[in-house]
Amino acid sequence: ARELVIFGLRKTRGIQFTDFTARTGYTLDQLYGDTLGWLCDIGMLTRDAGSIRLTESGLFLSDSVFAELV
Repeated sequence: ARELVIFGLRKTRGIQFTDFTARTGYTLDQLYGDTLGWLCDIGMLTRDAGSIRLTESGLFLSDSVFAELV
């Protein structure tokens, strides 16, 4: 499931919550808890009702973002 997160965030579309849960049986919040919120707060990720993706800053620093998610 964690590998799917890294590969999903490499796409500009990001990760669709329903697709991720259907494929893995987990929600992103179950796997990462407060880490996703923190990454959104510092501007590395953006989250809407259906997905999460890297911001422009997150794309530039994606290796650091991925390190937080491994």
